[in-house]
Amino acid sequence: TCALPIYFKDVESVEYSPDGSRLLSAHTEIKLWDTQHDWQPVTTTDWKAGWFAISPDGLQVSRVQGKTISLARLADGERVASWTIPANGARMTFGADGRLLAVASENGIMLLDSQDGTVVGTLRDETTTAWLGESGLRFHAEGHLLFSADGDQRVRVWDVASQRLLIATPSFSGEPFRLTTWRDADDFETH
Repeated sequence: TCALPIYFKDVESVEYSPDGSRLLSAHTEIKLWDTQHDWQPVTTTDWKAGWFAISPDGLQVSRVQGKTISLARLADGERVASWTIPANGARMTFGADGRLLAVASENGIMLLDSQDGTVVGTLRDETTTAWLGESGLRFHAEGHLLFSADGDQRVRVWDVASQRLLIATPSFSGEPFRLTTWRDADDFETH
């Protein structure tokens, strides 16, 4: 149990480091908190807004704002890279090994090489005009699947290697839907 400091009022987004020792909060300024020592701020960046993802090794944080992605060291907030992407970005997440970065965009979900920002693929579903990944993006722990919570109130499951859509749930605005476990990418059980 912990008591969150008053600074968490009006926070727009948060992201935990993989080991749980740091929490990144974003509102009018970006703060990195030490969750192990009385929630003291470790560092503050000059970034004012955007969407964030912390690398799986906990060493870097990535930020997207508009068509710009920035990469910084988590320990001190110093920027180490910046790239321009072809479309406005939103939510983002690192792949399990940290080499791939998925970015929700107005043109689909862009898959980027996290070392140099090269777009290595784009996931699209031609049956919708909704933003894919607008409400959330997460890689499977093994990195071979990507889950997107999308603007049309659906969840989509993507095969990362083939960049193929495996399943799209019915819209959550209607009947409840449950995606249960599967043995491999071609064997989904839904209810």
